[in-house]
Amino acid sequence: MSFSLGYSPILLLLSLLIAGGLTFWMYQTAAHTVTGWQRRGMMGLRFFALAILLFLLMEPIWQRITEHSQPPVLAVLLDNSLSLSDQSADDEDDPRHFPDQVRSVVDALPAIDGEFRFFSFGSEVNSLGSDASSASGALSFDEERTDISAGLQGVRDRLSTDNLQGVLVVSDGLYNTGRNPLNVAERYPHAIHTVVVGDTTEQRDVLVQRASTNEIAYVDVEQPVEATIRATGARAETVTVSLRDGDAILDEESITLPEGNGERTVSLSFTPSEEGLKQLDVVVSGIEAQITDRNNRRSVGTQVLERRRQVLLVSGGPTPTMGAVRRVLEADEDVEVQTFTQRTATSFYEGDLPETLDEKSLVILLGFPSSATSPELVDRLQQAVEDGLPLLYIHSRHGALDQVATTLGDWLPVSLDTASGSQEARVEVTAAGRGHSVLEGLSDEIAAMDRLPPLRAAGGTWEETPDARTLLELAGENQPLLTVRSRAGHRSATWLGSNLWDWFTLPEELAELDALAPTLTSNLVEWLATDEDDRLVRVSPTELEFTGSESVTFEGEVYNESLNPVSDATVRLEIEDQAGDTFPYTMEALGNGQYRLDAGTLPEGRYSYRATATRDETEFGTDAGNFQVEQSVLEFLQTRADAPFMRQLANRSGGTFFIPEDVERLADILDEDSGFSAKEQTLRTETPLWHLPWLMLLAVLLLAAEWAWRKRAGLV
Repeated sequence: MSFSLGYSPILLLLSLLIAGGLTFWMYQTAAHTVTGWQRRGMMGLRFFALAILLFLLMEPIWQRITEHSQPPVLAVLLDNSLSLSDQSADDEDDPRHFPDQVRSVVDALPAIDGEFRFFSFGSEVNSLGSDASSASGALSFDEERTDISAGLQGVRDRLSTDNLQGVLVVSDGLYNTGRNPLNVAERYPHAIHTVVVGDTTEQRDVLVQRASTNEIAYVDVEQPVEATIRATGARAETVTVSLRDGDAILDEESITLPEGNGERTVSLSFTPSEEGLKQLDVVVSGIEAQITDRNNRRSVGTQVLERRRQVLLVSGGPTPTMGAVRRVLEADEDVEVQTFTQRTATSFYEGDLPETLDEKSLVILLGFPSSATSPELVDRLQQAVEDGLPLLYIHSRHGALDQVATTLGDWLPVSLDTASGSQEARVEVTAAGRGHSVLEGLSDEIAAMDRLPPLRAAGGTWEETPDARTLLELAGENQPLLTVRSRAGHRSATWLGSNLWDWFTLPEELAELDALAPTLTSNLVEWLATDEDDRLVRVSPTELEFTGSESVTFEGEVYNESLNPVSDATVRLEIEDQAGDTFPYTMEALGNGQYRLDAGTLPEGRYSYRATATRDETEFGTDAGNFQVEQSVLEFLQTRADAPFMRQLANRSGGTFFIPEDVERLADILDEDSGFSAKEQTLRTETPLWHLPWLMLLAVLLLAAEWAWRKRAGLV
């Protein structure tokens, strides 16, 4: 033990000498009524008080050094996942009674020259203390994921101040989350010993390996569902694969399993009848003596929309561009196109226009109206656009520009000042176009756009409307070619090149630009037909489907009527389960109008939610939706314990592989390991004395006592 000063001891000594001298001089000149012993007593009080204060000003530090021996620690990682849960709970003598296997390994751990620290792992790592029986009893075998790498890293972090000298992993080796543990083992600073538990023999089983469908479906449109059925130890049995909505069977198919091990792919389908989140189950019937039936079902979800994009394509006459645009639209599964080609002033080759255009998502006018189009036809389309139908005008030789400007000018993103003959020019991208979603995915084609054939553009003087954006323009002409506009929820666009067909039929030397025209057309149609989201409150789950081990999280945005972000709103969210019970939450404000909520894990089932945003009792708006929580089947996709993996895990880290019956050899292995030994640790503790309040209090008491004595003695 020792102490040190923040300043030189010589400075402290000089300060004490000065303090002593001043104290002596002061009392030597005091009144002679003070006797010698009183004078010496007062001098002592004054000097010791000053000495304490000077000592504290020197910033003294009390140092203490202790040494002790840290015993070696062996961390025991116990697999707590569902794959080791009771799969034959009715018969505890059944070899599939895996929980007892894990507990028997813990009970059989030999005494070692060190200490045990027990941890459980699965989705996360939990400390179970150092008592074996308590650790064994705390295991629940209910975690829906197995992350061995996180377990290995977790014990290192939690035992960073202990003498960790090794890890014992007790598991079936069936990890399904996180990094590859073998890569972790190669760089792990301690030996990893492993004990394989579970059933290492191949068992009969049939399961749904994968199930998938499109993320987006449409009402009254057949939706495919693909499922992969995997079997182990099969005997060419016939099973039934069904697609179910609750108890209702939507589709099913019988298949014959392969002999032994193998997979079969099944194609199912359903036709949704209403919009919203649709959650279905793919179920395969079991086989005799299969190891578990928990993997015979797999959920699949899709968001059902009211309908596919309904596009109306109206041309002022036959033109190759119409055929090219129609083929692009027909190739898109999300688009249903209906075409009409003008034949006479009042009729079309394909028949009459639909009686109502209310269900249309977009109207494309290709060189329409022409000079021969009757006012009645123009009025019908004009009224539909006025009612909010998005509009794309593509110029062709049939189009009458004066009539287009007169009848549709209020809804187009450009206005015609003066009309003239057509002109041929090349095309270039504007600054506004480079960041627009219409040109997304075309960076390579845009860079080579000057190689494209020139377009014959509609002549005249065209000007953007104030809220329009020109994406493509004629090179050197400062004239718009492709212009878009979004105003009050209504979207429109114009393409003023009359020979767009040339870009769909490029010569072989321009083959790398073949995707330009089709992609541009698809992007433009998607942008126009997508409803503009002008909701003031937008709240949605981060996923449509969560597993039981995942936290259900939401993200939200709040805007005022000017669509400026609101950062100080109160966003309350209610989650309702299938039984009608509601759970209230308040979302956390992240700033800039962003909000987030972590609702934690929820039981399996279907849920709806409703969010309401308010500020000072003023409501901004609401939002609502649905989501699904399904049981995770990751732990049952493989039912055979992976002993070779557990052996590799031990070998790559310099550890030893055990089976439960020979785990008692662990003590001998650790005795032979020179690294598994106690560690002498030196601890240095420092206590800053100037932080101790009792020293300052002592100085104050000494000065107070001196002052009281002086007062009593009649000294000023």
